[in-house]
Amino acid sequence: MKTLSRARGTVALTAILTLPLAAATAAHASPAGAKHPGHKAGHHAAHKAGHKAGAKAAERRRHHKHRHAHRHHKKAHPKKVRSAATRADVLAGVPAGTTLKPSGSLTITTPGATVNGLDIKGTLTIKANNVTVRNTRVTSGTAYNVVTVADGATGVTLDHVTINGTGLNGTAGANGTYGPGTYNAVEVTGVENGFVPSSGATITNSWVHHLASPGSPHYDGVQIDGARSNITLTNSTIDLSDQTQTSAVMVDNYFGAATNIVVSGNRLLGAGYTVYADGQFNNSPLTVTYANNRIGQGRWGYSLRRGATVTWSGNTDDKTGQPIS
Repeated sequence: MKTLSRARGTVALTAILTLPLAAATAAHASPAGAKHPGHKAGHHAAHKAGHKAGAKAAERRRHHKHRHAHRHHKKAHPKKVRSAATRADVLAGVPAGTTLKPSGSLTITTPGATVNGLDIKGTLTIKANNVTVRNTRVTSGTAYNVVTVADGATGVTLDHVTINGTGLNGTAGANGTYGPGTYNAVEVTGVENGFVPSSGATITNSWVHHLASPGSPHYDGVQIDGARSNITLTNSTIDLSDQTQTSAVMVDNYFGAATNIVVSGNRLLGAGYTVYADGQFNNSPLTVTYANNRIGQGRWGYSLRRGATVTWSGNTDDKTGQPIS
């Protein structure tokens, strides 16, 4: 793990930014604790205290996702043939032909730092405000979160970034990204969960596909398990057409209220139910908008909506273009 000290941060940042493909990082005080300290301890504790709390939270999450996948569906159904997304559909990830500079795991602690053009073999952790990461690939099969943005960080942007958790050779329960920020043209593959966004996150022009994980995975392209608000997913392709569980987009109130979640103008394909708005776990409010999406029907149907306030409009079948009521 590389972390530059504050003492040499200014010099290093100036020197590095003169190169066409480089990263800037320097030590800085970590942000305040998690915005929701009781939410998904595993996402934070996986980087602390030997992963003990993380394993517990991951197991609880897998258990509740198992209930989603199998609670009402005991009969086997034949898998439908669906039209998978291709790179031609979404120009996400590192642009073709980009030359990348090799790097190990990286921790960014300097506000305003820029990472550009790296091939990171390991994890990327962002603990500072106004950090930009672009034209960069991050590959790790040993991390619970391949990319982590600290919950206290603001103004973080990932632009044309490719994230790979190495699939069946990776870590059980792994996430491609965790945390707040603006995710533009981000490609995620080879993990159990593509995006696990925190409050205020925006995901646009991105692509989740070919999820794969060891263990007993229950796949979600985008996973929002409550205690989150003001999250937007737009103009992206979430492709689980090669899976029969769990969802392209999961929104529930397992850890508390999930409010002002907006999912619009996307192509969402496959899994058990393609999208969820599931407020069965407690009395915390769940407010979700699904609008103007192209949806490929999952194994059990297009959507599961229960115990939630859902705005549903303009959604159409991915193949036929017919409205989905």
